[in-house]
Amino acid sequence: AHAEAVAQASVFILCMSANYLASEFIYNAELPTIKKQSRVRGALIIPVILTPCAWWGFVDDLQVVPTNKGRVSPISNWHPHEKGYVRATVEIIQRIQRHLADLKGQSKLLETKVEGAVAGPIQPPAPGTHRVPPRDIDRAVKTVIARRTAENGV
Repeated sequence: AHAEAVAQASVFILCMSANYLASEFIYNAELPTIKKQSRVRGALIIPVILTPCAWWGFVDDLQVVPTNKGRVSPISNWHPHEKGYVRATVEIIQRIQRHLADLKGQSKLLETKVEGAVAGPIQPPAPGTHRVPPRDIDRAVKTVIARRTAENGV
């Protein structure tokens, strides 16, 4: 079920902490699979830095959240922590909106003729197939981050 969910996901929100990065499963199974989905299917990866950790060695050139004045600032460094969650949520929503806009623009570029046949545009996911409706993403992101933070003792 987990592998199937990863294979079907279009957006991955990685709640990063030292414990997350120390996990053998995350390092050897989950991150390589997520990175492959990004390369093959164009899935969006958004790392959320919960606590200070060596995140840069795991996410390559991805833009991480939350930021404060252009610099990465782990949620545990924000006071109160809720400000970090709010900033991360805003940045996640902005990245998803940009990603969807990019996909829409790319689908127009992909309408080309291939060996005499016409290849249609890549279609965005059909309405209703998302697990979280766009209007609920703020609540869902806060819930996921809060759950992961509680697990990590932040």
